[in-house]
Amino acid sequence: MARRLEIRAVATTVAGLTPLRAQLPGQLSEFTARNYIAGPSGHPDGRTFDFRQRDALHYHIAAVRPLVEIALFAPDLITPEVRAKVLSGLDFLKPYFLRQATHEEFAATTVSFDLDRRDDGNPVFQGPWDPDHGRLVLRLARPVFPEIRPWTEDIVDARYDPRSKLLAAIYGEPQRRAQWP
Repeated sequence: MARRLEIRAVATTVAGLTPLRAQLPGQLSEFTARNYIAGPSGHPDGRTFDFRQRDALHYHIAAVRPLVEIALFAPDLITPEVRAKVLSGLDFLKPYFLRQATHEEFAATTVSFDLDRRDDGNPVFQGPWDPDHGRLVLRLARPVFPEIRPWTEDIVDARYDPRSKLLAAIYGEPQRRAQWP
């Protein structure tokens, strides 16, 4: 659903479909209200529904990245409430990205698709999450979520595809040039 909302945000913005675009802040609020559910404390703790159900940071990122891209492309569609939830989803990655914690992907998934692939030995559905898989979403998030900049400073480099480099440059954070002695 996050990807569908991203496509809708881009399409309505580019096509100038103002009435349809005006519906998006509410749709994003509804989506994040369902997707960022309360943790043990009773408050959202940054974990997405996909993470809780599938026990995979891979799916957590898939739920967060489209919202980050909407924030880049059409920031006026992101309400403060939605922004706070997306930021909490980014912050949830911090200990795993910084290697302060590890996460065994799909270890407690309840989805039969995941269980079948994990049990068949598919390497994507087992083993620890690789922090490099979080680089792109965090790199794209830096321009619109400056709160994550202190702990994501090391990812501003040339290790990205051309589209990601262009997006970072457009939104104010080009890669750093190599320092020569």
